[in-house]
Amino acid sequence: MNDALDRYREERRTQMHTDVTRALRDLDRAGKPINMSRVAAAAGVSRQWLYDSPFRDEIERLRQRPPHNAPKVRPISEASSNASLRTQNEALRQRLNEVREENAGLRKELARALGMLRDSPKRR
Repeated sequence: MNDALDRYREERRTQMHTDVTRALRDLDRAGKPINMSRVAAAAGVSRQWLYDSPFRDEIERLRQRPPHNAPKVRPISEASSNASLRTQNEALRQRLNEVREENAGLRKELARALGMLRDSPKRR
């Protein structure tokens, strides 16, 4: 009887390890925060069992990690100040106005050229 009980305990422990591993992987892939309560619920084990298990250190490590969807902090050297963005925006607006003026001039020239073609005698 003792052998059967030991075998059951070992199978149950193995199954719990498998379930916790799967829960950690699934939570991580989903980008959800990892903590004892969430892992326990996903794996179907008690929080106390997790605190006493070899998974405790791994869960604590993953808990400290920033989530996948957290905004990435850019280094100061890459960050643009508001003033530089305003300057860049103004330069782009100025160039846009220049291109619009050039486009309007080209449209007038095209209209004149098409008018001259219509007015010229047809050649066969």
